[in-house]
Amino acid sequence: MLASLLFIPMLMVPAANLPDLVRAELKRVEEMYRVLDVAATKIWPGWDDYRSIPLVLEYENGLRVLVGHPKPPSGFVPVPEINVAGRAVFADFSHIGPAPITGIQRGSGGAIPFGEGPDGKPVLAVHLRFHPDEGPEEDRIGERAEQQMLVYIHELFHCFQRTKVERKMYGNLRYNPDITYAVYSEVEGLALERALGARDNATLAPQYLGDFVAARKKKRAESMTEEQANQERWEEFVEGSAMYAELRTLDVLRSDGFEPKLTGDAEYRGFSDLAALSKVYADRMSRVISDSKQARKRFYYYGASQALLLDRLFPGWQKEVEFFDQEMERRFPPSGMARLETEYNIAGIAKRHGAELGARDSAYRAIKSRSGRVYVIDFKKAGQDVSAVAKAPKTHQLGLILLWPEGAGISFDEVEVSRLTVPSMSEQFYYVRVVDTAPPSGKAWSIEGDAQPDGTYRRALVRTPVFTLKAPHVRVLETKEFVKIQVLARVCGRSCSSQ
Repeated sequence: MLASLLFIPMLMVPAANLPDLVRAELKRVEEMYRVLDVAATKIWPGWDDYRSIPLVLEYENGLRVLVGHPKPPSGFVPVPEINVAGRAVFADFSHIGPAPITGIQRGSGGAIPFGEGPDGKPVLAVHLRFHPDEGPEEDRIGERAEQQMLVYIHELFHCFQRTKVERKMYGNLRYNPDITYAVYSEVEGLALERALGARDNATLAPQYLGDFVAARKKKRAESMTEEQANQERWEEFVEGSAMYAELRTLDVLRSDGFEPKLTGDAEYRGFSDLAALSKVYADRMSRVISDSKQARKRFYYYGASQALLLDRLFPGWQKEVEFFDQEMERRFPPSGMARLETEYNIAGIAKRHGAELGARDSAYRAIKSRSGRVYVIDFKKAGQDVSAVAKAPKTHQLGLILLWPEGAGISFDEVEVSRLTVPSMSEQFYYVRVVDTAPPSGKAWSIEGDAQPDGTYRRALVRTPVFTLKAPHVRVLETKEFVKIQVLARVCGRSCSSQ
């Protein structure tokens, strides 16, 4: 009995154990539900399950907070003093490190299976990993809380898609643009942008959408396979409609009004400046249009733009649409190519993209031609996408490869890669590949730190001729082909005290 009584306090944690900014974020989640109560069914008919989807909030010090899960996984304990719109809150402190969570945090992530329900089936949840807000300055307007609420709405819409909006599955497009793709993708975006800005919906918008259809037909006929075209339209629908949910939310609040309930939050202005929030999307769209060598970013904005135009021209379109571009092709005849040549300055666009793609291809050939000792830095165990944290003077993207012809610096949490000044690259999100071309002379690399019985090192410093790596926990594997450095943790935490 005594043992049972001693164990009871461990079954729950007081709300005071959660950092202030986490409790503030939970209040924003509650406000976000109020926004969707106003907007959800006007975004898409039948969207009514947003309050039933669990939310997983993960912070850089290892804290995880779970909202509304029917059967929390092991490690999560109730926080009885807090609920979010009547939904229970749980926290997992088992992996927490000593570093406090500070500054303005921004969460990003996606819809994933997380644990199981009472019936033993996987539970779909929205998982967001929070990190310091270091986005482009032009995106960091005052309404940071509103922007985060729109991220929740985007990911919750993905959950709605998976359960109620059925579409053929074609999978992700991994495409390395050539000149034709780059040029006519830009023309597509310019046509959509002009259609959105047209004051004459009856004449100008359809004319520009005819340009969009013509550019897409040209691009796909000369640069893509049928499978790639299907992948493009599928991704455009999946990501574009989720971004459309964000933009449509702003439209609904603009027309219907919204009475905020959340007070005392310095980062929240109650959606009072909808024009500023909308401008963020328009500015990003303009940047994406001119950078069409990166195919994936365009899906969000081009898909959302098509959905907004269908809203304007054909209310109720959601009932019959399969994919956005197929709907455009069905409704708008393609313009003539002569019009595209003059209206969009095809020659000028081709010249600019020819220079960009030429530099990309030259960088790839130069990096791949390097021979010598190969070093691979593996960030998969740390769960870090290299593209989000690498700082490089020049970057070229080739599918899942990032090319750094002048090297790069990498830092996040307590991990740092410095002196990486030689041409290098990252592959498959998590791996950095660097080649030391100097003639081999014995053991070129060294490691310092607290050696562990399993062969790993804590508080490690790895020195090589081409970079230096500091990390809380690493493993180094050497073969005849390469030296692989696995980064096993992103923060030191309690585990650094073990010897």
